[in-house]
Amino acid sequence: GYEINNKEILYLLKEIYNRGHSIGIHPSYNASNCKNQFYSQANNLKKVLKSIGIFQEKLGGRMHYLRFHNPQTSINFSESGFSYDSSLGYAGVPGFRCGTCFEFSLYDQINNQLLNLRERPLILMEASILSNEYLGITSFPEFKNYVKDLKEKCFKVNGEFIFLWHNCKLDSHLKREMYEYLLHPIE
Repeated sequence: GYEINNKEILYLLKEIYNRGHSIGIHPSYNASNCKNQFYSQANNLKKVLKSIGIFQEKLGGRMHYLRFHNPQTSINFSESGFSYDSSLGYAGVPGFRCGTCFEFSLYDQINNQLLNLRERPLILMEASILSNEYLGITSFPEFKNYVKDLKEKCFKVNGEFIFLWHNCKLDSHLKREMYEYLLHPIE
């Protein structure tokens, strides 16, 4: 819904980077299994970042709708020079799709080789919590109890609690309160 070369988007990218946050790629719906589409979008992002003076040591991303075609999606990320992916998470329920909260190397089964790409497993997506199609949690105490359990499981083993919260889901006081809870240590 926007052009990456739009001056407001370029300003926003600089603002995000200047705040110390990482910028990553969120390729289009079909790019998970289409090499040329992924490469085009990846190269465009890199070109834009370079043009506005943003140089990150590591670039990563997450696929649209958590679409992940193994091993093509991994190969696309790796061959495009990305360091990590965070697409492997459940859409329907928060949890440990990869069985871990630690990043790990991805493997190309077609060419029988380790890829120069790490998977940072996604543990929670806000849609899994909020959507009536999934958990449909509507109260802060219920949300807090559910999330606290996941966070404790990750932090107990010094793992990472990777979560996704779409910025369009900050449209109410309750959702902003939920998001802010995710950012803080376990209470």
